[in-house]
Amino acid sequence: MNLIKYKNKNYPKFQTEGFSAQYCFPFATKFCQGNGLDIGCSKKEWALPNAMPIDITFEDDYDALNLPDGSYDYIFSSHCLEHILDWPSVLSQLLFNNDISKFLAKRFRLLDIKIKRRWHTVFIPARLFTGVLETLEL
Repeated sequence: MNLIKYKNKNYPKFQTEGFSAQYCFPFATKFCQGNGLDIGCSKKEWALPNAMPIDITFEDDYDALNLPDGSYDYIFSSHCLEHILDWPSVLSQLLFNNDISKFLAKRFRLLDIKIKRRWHTVFIPARLFTGVLETLEL
């Protein structure tokens, strides 16, 4: 693997090239099936396969807070929040949108995990969450 050095630490070179989402596509496509959106994909060819690409750089009327009318089975967004200056506000607007709240509640569970002595709250697909609980017999 090609590495780069940044602040005396080594990182994979691919992280400097954009389109990091491609590395999670094999996993994401197992859960993101049906009619969906990829919000913040940057380039249409970088969208999750079979998802409608949404990005503020495209010449259309859509963005994360103005989605096309319709019913969606999933919303995919990877490496997007770090590019939004006021991401807590945007995320809260999305989460308090009644349709999106219902969507998230049916398909995702919140999980608190500890990584390197810090707690993080993450969304994980409900099917995966159920599978983990069954595996752990909880």
